[in-house]
Amino acid sequence: MKQFNLFFSTCLVFVGLFGSAQETYEDPEGQFSVDLYDGLKDLEQANNLIYQFKNEDYGIIAQKNRNTNDLNSAFSIAVDNLVNAGLKELETVGGIKLMTVNGNQAMRGMYTSNFEGGGVSVILIGIAYAIVLEESTLSAMVILNNTTYEKSNSLIDKTLYSIRRPMQEFSGVTQEEVMDVSPEEILKVVEVETTTEPTLVNYDGVSFTLPIGWLDQEKSRSDAENIIGKFNNNVLSAGGFVMGLKGIIWNMKRANQVAFDIGRDALPESELVKSSEITIGKKRKGFFHQHKGTAITEGQEVEMSSITMVHKVGKRFLIYFITSGYPPAEAVEKDLLSIAQSAQ
Repeated sequence: MKQFNLFFSTCLVFVGLFGSAQETYEDPEGQFSVDLYDGLKDLEQANNLIYQFKNEDYGIIAQKNRNTNDLNSAFSIAVDNLVNAGLKELETVGGIKLMTVNGNQAMRGMYTSNFEGGGVSVILIGIAYAIVLEESTLSAMVILNNTTYEKSNSLIDKTLYSIRRPMQEFSGVTQEEVMDVSPEEILKVVEVETTTEPTLVNYDGVSFTLPIGWLDQEKSRSDAENIIGKFNNNVLSAGGFVMGLKGIIWNMKRANQVAFDIGRDALPESELVKSSEITIGKKRKGFFHQHKGTAITEGQEVEMSSITMVHKVGKRFLIYFITSGYPPAEAVEKDLLSIAQSAQ
């Protein structure tokens, strides 16, 4: 993960910062709420990790990072998203603010960058914001020009500083320290967390072997009860979960329909690419489905793939779900099959 050392010392109390909100957005997964100012409206959610709020002049794009409370990493993701969206050679304006917002740790930074295109040269302003939300973090970015910034910067901060956990008391910014941290320090290159040998895991009584590069992930409170395990691969930019279904109501036909629906519904306007019956090991009958669709990531629309697979182990039907880029790396499908074959 991207990290840099920060120290918190001073305390300032702010009051009377906010007026009444125009609209309150509630995260469908129940992990945060945000009040939308300046006519911002939420766009249709591209997936369950990316959120977009937009008006006529600018948009706020936020990325949820699950199973982590690392504020430094969340902020570096926000800054990295600014760079990937086109802001190069960032210059920090006014230092980085380390804050307590509605009782949660948060960071905010503002940057300028020269942009040239189509014979036009302009100065763009980028705002990076990150906040810890108990079992996850949120990384947000905004890109504006000078005119829009002068008109809307206070309202943008009102929106960002309203982010809080559901049912959490609204208290605004209660602590703040300004630090001098360069973009280079924030974006310093670190090794991607990975594994160098297979990992044996046990999910609710079923053992699996995760291939090299795959990491076991902790479940969060927002996960469905029948999700028994989660895993990801940072190198392949892929991740997913396995569900365990058991009981007299379940059979292969019904479990396969659930697997198909999960893959189809994971991406907006998804398209079925592949659907087939497979054999896992020597005897296990199963089904494989692949859908493709689009998602907004790092400020850009990209093609994504959702892969689902189902088979039976003992009295339990196991449904696997993985998302990755489209087309998925051959290693993703190969590794998922390996995980399924190891189940016992």
